[in-house]
Amino acid sequence: FFLFFRWAMAVLVLVSLPLVSRSRCQPIRCAFPPATAWESSPHEPRERGDLESFRRALDSLRALRTEDRPSPSLARKLSPRGRGGNSCQEPSFRRLFTHRTWEQYTGQPTAMRWVQTLTTWGRSTIFRAVVPCVASAVGWATIFLVLHSRSRLWSASRGGLLKVTPVGLTLQGTAIGLLLVFRTNNSYQRLAEARALWGKAIYLVRELMQGVSTVLDTRRGERLPPSAASVQLGRYCAAFGWVLKARLREGDEVADVLGAVLPAAEAEWLASRRNVPVELIGCMRRTVYAEYERGRVPAHVHYKLEDDLRQLDLVVGGCERLFASPIPPTMSRHVVRSLALWLLTLPVVLVGQLSPPLVLFYVAATSYIYVGIEELGVQVEQPFDILPMFQMAHVIASSAEDALVAQAE
Repeated sequence: FFLFFRWAMAVLVLVSLPLVSRSRCQPIRCAFPPATAWESSPHEPRERGDLESFRRALDSLRALRTEDRPSPSLARKLSPRGRGGNSCQEPSFRRLFTHRTWEQYTGQPTAMRWVQTLTTWGRSTIFRAVVPCVASAVGWATIFLVLHSRSRLWSASRGGLLKVTPVGLTLQGTAIGLLLVFRTNNSYQRLAEARALWGKAIYLVRELMQGVSTVLDTRRGERLPPSAASVQLGRYCAAFGWVLKARLREGDEVADVLGAVLPAAEAEWLASRRNVPVELIGCMRRTVYAEYERGRVPAHVHYKLEDDLRQLDLVVGGCERLFASPIPPTMSRHVVRSLALWLLTLPVVLVGQLSPPLVLFYVAATSYIYVGIEELGVQVEQPFDILPMFQMAHVIASSAEDALVAQAE
């Protein structure tokens, strides 16, 4: 048996030698097509895009969007002097920071920063929002002080029947403080996630435009004028930030923006769609795939661009999730009701420990602090009301323009 096996192996080796030598002479095929495979064919010449028309469209877009308009809910909390705008020039999360803003925010001496913060106290949105609640708490404390002065229930010197200890109020305050911290932390996490999603959108648009301009408008290391497909994709990217902002903030319109950067028929069709940002991503996807079918985009580059578009679609989905799913309202209502009970019992405990003016002062200060923390969580919970989406939409449009202009220069 072993002898037969050895003879069979020898015959197999002799038969396979010509096949091996023949295969060594053949060239190895690449997994991806060579460079000439995706260059423009003579039957489909490369169409040059109108870069000047694109830049004029962006100028028209910037002329349409010169002022940030807050949502109606946020405008009601801002100073009426600014007609919905920010009445002061203090650094705010509603604007992107620059070097000058950071200098104004943290570059001042500590004493000057404290003085400026205290002197602008009345402009605070938190202060204006909690003033009615603080006034109600002080009013209740005043009524209780009047009742206490005319009643024998709490007066130990007059043989009072009720004795109040601050232990219960302390235990309740600890639990309410934990609830407020938990709710505020969840609100801030929503704000941080929303800002990260918009930052990712800016990054993806930059990468998409740079990738498309590099593969379509570069041949053998030489720059070519932007192609029609690159300019068309730039128009879609320039409008993307504005349609996403309109999707997330009440009162924004998209018809004028789409009409400024896109042809009239296409702009009207997009404006009539149920979900304009998703439809816009679909237009980008079809534009990239059309270039891939013509052989102008290699397979591995098309895969990367498609992945960028998929990530951009996930950004839209993440923003919609944050907008449509708030912190459970039951939690917010429980915090408000618990805080109201605690503030109602606060003057009952303080009235026997402090003089009447100090009781009113501590009730006002304590209610301002606790109600202010609760209001802070409310204002931050809807992150798209305070995010600087106006400036970030301009950044996205400018990123698309920069990629094409840098390619043309």
